[in-house]
Amino acid sequence: MTRVVVDQPLANILRSSAGPSQVVDADGRVLGYFTPETASQEQLYNQAWTEFDRRDFDAALAEGGGRPLADILADLRKQA
Repeated sequence: MTRVVVDQPLANILRSSAGPSQVVDADGRVLGYFTPETASQEQLYNQAWTEFDRRDFDAALAEGGGRPLADILADLRKQA
């Protein structure tokens, strides 16, 4: 993992964030995402579940998988 040291003003901004933040450059291009260390794994999962409808999730799970990996790889080789 790469370690990035930020200046104090940016550290203050990131510390004050209540949840995950999108980090962009001056042109608005996404560099990555920052999740404060105070956010626990349980909090992150709970937040994710608020963005999904449980019925939709269960329906997608019941549909089963897609295509076999071998078929996908064969299609990708055809396109290359």
